Amino acid sequence: MLRPKRSRFTPAGFLTSEFVQPWEAFPEAEHEKMRNLSTELQQSAEFVLVELGADCDHAQDNARTRRYLLGLEVPVKFLELVEFPSNKKLRSESSVLLGPWVIDGEIKYLLVSCGRFWTWQKKDLPSSAKVKYRLRASVVSKLLHACSSWSSRPGIIEFR
Repeated sequence: MLRPKRSRFTPAGFLTSEFVQPWEAFPEAEHEKMRNLSTELQQSAEFVLVELGADCDHAQDNARTRRYLLGLEVPVKFLELVEFPSNKKLRSESSVLLGPWVIDGEIKYLLVSCGRFWTWQKKDLPSSAKVKYRLRASVVSKLLHACSSWSSRPGIIEFR
């Protein structure tokens, strides 16, 4: 019996559709520069899971609903690809730009999509899932407010 192949979740597919501006959106004089930057970012883009939760959640080592958002680490050299050149808006209304932070001596921003979220009920994550950031207090409040307007919209929910 043939079974359909399951498509794997590949966040890199969202890079230009939701996270960064297409190089064609920039003034024609900058097309070559932006195309090169975009290509370089596509080759080095690092997507991360961002855990949202109260400070006390992490002190309790038990099963609970964990909430994660999909984020993209953006080194400062790629920052101009994140904002639309004429009005400085982000590619998607569901995105929130956080930072800058200095991580390992490099200035980075974190672009988080409130439209791409994941919940997990178990204590341990699958081995393929790595959480790089656990955000707290005021940052979580800001993201949860943005996330709530996106999570209440109709969409596709998949249970495995």
